[in-house]
Amino acid sequence: MRVVFMGTPQFAVPVLEAIADAGHQVALVITQPDRPGGRGLKTVSSPVKLAAAARGLPVGQPATGAELYRMLKEAGADVAAVAAYGRLIGPQTLALPKAGCLAVHPSLLPEFRGAAPIQRAIMAGREVTGVTIIQVTPAFDAGPILAQRPLAIDPDETAGSLHDRLARLGAGLLVESLSEVAAGTLRPEPQDESRVTWAPLLSPEDERLEFKRPARELVNQVRALNPWPGCRTVLRGKDLKVWLAAGGPPGGPLAPGTVSGVGPRGLEVACGGGSDRLTLVEVQPAGGRRMRADEYARGRRVETGEVLGASTVAEQTR
Repeated sequence: MRVVFMGTPQFAVPVLEAIADAGHQVALVITQPDRPGGRGLKTVSSPVKLAAAARGLPVGQPATGAELYRMLKEAGADVAAVAAYGRLIGPQTLALPKAGCLAVHPSLLPEFRGAAPIQRAIMAGREVTGVTIIQVTPAFDAGPILAQRPLAIDPDETAGSLHDRLARLGAGLLVESLSEVAAGTLRPEPQDESRVTWAPLLSPEDERLEFKRPARELVNQVRALNPWPGCRTVLRGKDLKVWLAAGGPPGGPLAPGTVSGVGPRGLEVACGGGSDRLTLVEVQPAGGRRMRADEYARGRRVETGEVLGASTVAEQTR
């Protein structure tokens, strides 16, 4: 089939590669315009643009909806395949491909519609997620379901590893769906609107560890924000990022955020109602490198009774 592919971040790269490897003719790859990023704010191309260039595929980077419409019309594709393109597509544009527009979404829709389904599924403590292929409509992630495939979430899995597994799973399922499009055997099913949940974009508040919450929820939060943007707390008035954490055996009641022990496993902190324990395993001090929490604690001479989570040293001593 003659396919236009639309995608931007790393999640979309395995999908593009799978479509090309399956023998479909990729008439055009559409991605977001280059933007300043990284140190020095140099202009950066999207991962999809780089992957397309490596394969010699034509690339379009429309800045407006009108440009997107023109590019898609000129491509004359049988179908459009979408993976994390990053902007809504208007109804006139969606109507251009003869077989419509198919999108891969990394959740079992209608659960976790939105921009951060991988992170939100982990934060919610889900044991299973998956990928969904939908027929794209103007409403965000609301189109009819064409195919779904579940995937178990490993107990210690981070958003980074789950992202990669879902990208590969979604790539394979989208290629299967394109074959069914060609054969005319796909049967769309409307989403059950009564089961819709949302996965909004991550905010700075999502990064902050609130030690009044149970250890299991905090562990899930840390897993969900690894490798980006990371969770954070404060010790001695300075930011401390937390990259890995684990639950620990309960202990005597302490104020949430109080350091209850320092040992080979890491930095043990009281949380929940005060008897719950969270072990910080890997941390990163402000301006420093990622390191084991026990190494950090020894180097800073962290002592039991100190409090994490206060924004200033003065607040710790109140």
